[in-house]
Amino acid sequence: MHANANPNDLPGDVAQSTSLKCSYCAKPYVLTQSSHRPFCGPRCQQLDLRNWLTESYGLPHESGPEHQLTEPDDEFDEA
Repeated sequence: MHANANPNDLPGDVAQSTSLKCSYCAKPYVLTQSSHRPFCGPRCQQLDLRNWLTESYGLPHESGPEHQLTEPDDEFDEA
């Protein structure tokens, strides 16, 4: 099930028993008990937002001489 699934689209017994893990703290919560999906509550939602806004999250990257920008080769100059 997708973490942002609308519990109103699920049968009552399925929505009541659907347990998910918070995307921030990994604490389990019941789908219908949180309006802050995919987080268990407002605190985890705010902490995650803070991490994005302060650029604490980032994509991994390689750095080193082989990944440095280099000057273009002169072989394409037609001068």
